[in-house]
Amino acid sequence: MAPERLGSLRQQVRRVILALVFIPVVFAFGAGYNRLLGVKPWSRHANPWVVESMDVEFCATSRCHATFTYQWAHSSHRLAGDNRAYLALLDRFTAEFGTSEAVFCERCHNPLLVFLGMEYGGAEARAYREQGVNCAGCHQIIKGDLEAGNGPTQFREPRHLMPGADRTDQYVRWATAWLIRFSLYKHRADWDGLEFDKCIPCHKVTMPAAYMGGHSLVLGDTVTPWRNLDSNRDCTHCHNQFVSFTEDSASGNLMDHLMPSLNNAFEILVSLPSPEQDPFLLKKYSETFLAGKTQTSLVDKLFFYPLMPNMRQAMNLLKTPPITMSIAGERQVVSGTTMALQVSSKNLTEAHHIPTGLPDVIDFWLQVEVVDSAGRAVFRSGVPDAQGILPAETIRLGTKIYDENGKPILDHRFWRIRRSEGNFIKIGETRKDVFRFVVPLETRLPLRAEAKWQYRRYKPEVVEPIFGEKIAFPILLLSSATWTSQ
Repeated sequence: MAPERLGSLRQQVRRVILALVFIPVVFAFGAGYNRLLGVKPWSRHANPWVVESMDVEFCATSRCHATFTYQWAHSSHRLAGDNRAYLALLDRFTAEFGTSEAVFCERCHNPLLVFLGMEYGGAEARAYREQGVNCAGCHQIIKGDLEAGNGPTQFREPRHLMPGADRTDQYVRWATAWLIRFSLYKHRADWDGLEFDKCIPCHKVTMPAAYMGGHSLVLGDTVTPWRNLDSNRDCTHCHNQFVSFTEDSASGNLMDHLMPSLNNAFEILVSLPSPEQDPFLLKKYSETFLAGKTQTSLVDKLFFYPLMPNMRQAMNLLKTPPITMSIAGERQVVSGTTMALQVSSKNLTEAHHIPTGLPDVIDFWLQVEVVDSAGRAVFRSGVPDAQGILPAETIRLGTKIYDENGKPILDHRFWRIRRSEGNFIKIGETRKDVFRFVVPLETRLPLRAEAKWQYRRYKPEVVEPIFGEKIAFPILLLSSATWTSQ
């Protein structure tokens, strides 16, 4: 018998033996148990099989979810616990309250570290930090506190455990993948579908009284406005769409795991080996998502959306900008007189107030420019200078936060907040802003006006306090409107 033939036969025999040995494993772990995330300080999980099975590599190397893993690897979930802004704030928080209190932040940014009890700052924790919110971080949640916020959730340990900690052994990987396929109903029960209530604990940013000098504060809440609506759509209908953005993104009947939202500019926040290894689908996809230009494939339109009306309705929303705008003013303009332009802006999201996210650090502003027929500026508002700084009178949306002395907090130290002021466009609400200016005598008519809602990940005034250096974050156009006089 040829040597290669003999080697192949030995491999097959070994696989059969492994299968016969590990079949009982499927039934031996017929029920996991629940563990409340973050109630106790760090306590190391005793079962190494649980640690291995909740690692994202378990899903990637099983050859079942390669596409999902690739999408997730470029997502804000994966980068939640390993980006410059979060790590800088975490260092400041633990410096004041101690490393044991890091659990407050890590429950949402690195839930796996908390669940598995990995020591904060240890080598093992650093190795897992780059996973951020991994597969288990969403799919193993069985219950979340809808009111508490900041991740007090219950996780269920998986019943399909990795039979051995050596993931480099191809036969171990093969046996595990085979066992999962042999008993898919248990695997599906372990990693059941995502439901909206699993998103809520981490997307209602609640600052508890223990860190806030005796009072609590909800700083960012993308959940409550949506919950108050009479809608059959949930988080997944918009943020886990069937999309066909690029060849590497989801297509056909695959639910996308890039999780797009107000999460552009991650290419600045994280360090990656090279653009070739990580093409930052998240950057492209988020900018497409925010601008209302999400695309769908013909297969989705013909076969999936007719069967899923909620998905179809959500996709129709994603094909339009989050804000619709219009400009109104007197068409007859007389040089040397004062005129007014009214900019109307309506929130079309049907799910969130605008802006969402952490409203004290993001920059969301209205920019208006009026020029005459010769291209000369007649009026400007909200136009950034060469350093990206906005004029003081610019109309900006979001939240301003202040400390006990009434001074603005620019570095997001939420535990020092004593007062906040919010400025939002609520769901379905139309905001109207009026701009008055004098038309110079030398103006050459007609006039042309353009209004824009602009967005960038961080305000220029908070960048240096948070990052310790000046960084220019890109500006993204979300919506615009034009007007021309006679």
